[in-house]
Amino acid sequence: MKFCDNCGTFLEGREFEHRTRLFCPECGQIHYDQLKVGAGGLIECNGKLLLLQRTKAPFEHYWNLPAGYVESDESPPQAVIREVNEETGLVVEVEELSTSTFLLMIREATAS
Repeated sequence: MKFCDNCGTFLEGREFEHRTRLFCPECGQIHYDQLKVGAGGLIECNGKLLLLQRTKAPFEHYWNLPAGYVESDESPPQAVIREVNEETGLVVEVEELSTSTFLLMIREATAS
């Protein structure tokens, strides 16, 4: 991708989150090179589950597990470790890996 899909401006490479990312100097959108594979951590300590309250849309103020997208150069366990650290500051190890797959199918609809 060479141009911003939000405003059409030519993208520049800039350092964000310890990586060079494509950045739009016009609208400020960061373009992530992602495979759209997500990874999240279920973290239990002393019988309690770690949940985070979202601060951004979508689902602002909702509670969820620490999670995010898997980058193109990392495995799902590496993504969990990174995401948990980015979102909480915790350094964790993956003890067990579980996988789940779902497909989102969208059909064109018209209002009647």
